Amino acid sequence: MTELSSLPPIAKLADAECARPSTPAERIEVIDVLRGFALFGILTVNMTLFSLPIEALWLDTAWWTNSIDWATAVGIRFFAEGKFYVLFSFLFGLGMALQMERLTARGQPFVRLYVRRLLALLIVGLCHAIFFWWGDILVTYALLGFVLLLLQRCSSMVLALLIVNVLVLTLVGGAVYKAVYLHWLHASFSEARLEEHYASLPETIRAMAVHAVEICQRSSFVELIGVRMRENRETLFWLLDIWPNVFMMFLLGVLAVRQRVLPDVARHRPLFIGLAITALPIGLGLNAARVILWESCLTFRPTWLNFWLDALAVVGSPILAAGYMGVLVLLAQTGVGAALLRPLAATGRMALTNYLTQTLICTTLFYGYGCGLFGQVGALGGLLLAVVIYAVQVAWSNVWLTYIRYGPLEWVWRALTYARWPEMRPPRAGLPPPTQGIVS
Repeated sequence: MTELSSLPPIAKLADAECARPSTPAERIEVIDVLRGFALFGILTVNMTLFSLPIEALWLDTAWWTNSIDWATAVGIRFFAEGKFYVLFSFLFGLGMALQMERLTARGQPFVRLYVRRLLALLIVGLCHAIFFWWGDILVTYALLGFVLLLLQRCSSMVLALLIVNVLVLTLVGGAVYKAVYLHWLHASFSEARLEEHYASLPETIRAMAVHAVEICQRSSFVELIGVRMRENRETLFWLLDIWPNVFMMFLLGVLAVRQRVLPDVARHRPLFIGLAITALPIGLGLNAARVILWESCLTFRPTWLNFWLDALAVVGSPILAAGYMGVLVLLAQTGVGAALLRPLAATGRMALTNYLTQTLICTTLFYGYGCGLFGQVGALGGLLLAVVIYAVQVAWSNVWLTYIRYGPLEWVWRALTYARWPEMRPPRAGLPPPTQGIVS
């Protein structure tokens, strides 16, 4: 391995006490555990998006009709869909607030460093979306990160009011949009014309899905870039649809740091107990209602049902994610739970590398330039594949971080952020010892 001292500097440093990445000792292990757990949930949901065309998500009947795959797909929608990207968003806002605290305490320029960090993330996200996969979330995080940066000096009261306003505006705005759209639709077209249009849609969309499967199974990497650009345009409105939830969770993450909720888990144990015994059942109930509506009332015709499905997702997904967090944090405070969860911390410390590696593995498996399995793996097969991939990621993350301080892409990200080559070798003590606990 090339010695770090032989690498050229990225930029001249102002002095020996320049800004630097956080060390393992400065990290809060339970945050890494939560991040690692969220990665698994994200992979289980994304597996469907990796293996099927976008059009398959619009069908009025499931792409896979056998009972096992149907039950698996419903289970993923119930327990995972929409829950883990919001948990990851919460941790993103929390991470920004922690970095701001640490850099400010050292007297370092937080804004300049975080702008570089977001720009690097934006570039990575654009490359991910254009060259590998249309379902990228990094661009959304980077763009909303700039908005969060503008609000860094706002009081906690202002941030709390913003959360409430975004939630209310999202629900009210969705209702107004639905009312206006339905009024325009029925004022512009006759019922006979609408019936004819909606009657032909299932066959048209299924034909589009079949065509997309054929293209993805046989196309080369370069040919699929053009397909991906079209997919990115089609999913733009879907990505904009999740922005309110992402932004609200960003703000909640900042508030969690300001109130010392996660840095001081032991003192806020009653809060996490409350989340486990209230948010979890409420979230499960709201998501059960959404799944029942989804499965029993699928239709191409726009109705008020679409609004209620969106409203249940906006409210129910963050609540269930909070319930998951409460349970995990409480488990992390027990001896057995800490031992079981500790391996996930390494996966969370390498979240960017693991997230992009999931894309690399899955697109290679499903697309024509790899194994060409696109459209051929059912929901159960996809779930089992996600379990295997994640298990390998947990194992390799722990091995990697035993010998090297950062994941590959985390190292590059820190180099671009701090304008210096980060130390690659771990401290002599290695990862925090088992006696330290993952929440201490």
